[in-house]
Amino acid sequence: MAKLPYTLRLCLAVLLTSFFAGLSGILMHELLNVVEWLVYGKSMENFLTLVTHTTPIRLFLSIFVMGI
Repeated sequence: MAKLPYTLRLCLAVLLTSFFAGLSGILMHELLNVVEWLVYGKSMENFLTLVTHTTPIRLFLSIFVMGI
């Protein structure tokens, strides 16, 4: 079995790294959306309005549960 040239291996490593970094970014964004939905609930209101009208116990419990 022939060994791949260095430049081809480097290009393949860069492409795979960028692909998995992008995929990880998408998954982290979706996780953030789920956490926001659990903490603040789903609403069409402004985000600042949701944050200021959320009860402290709901904030504490949701962040506590997500931390576990």
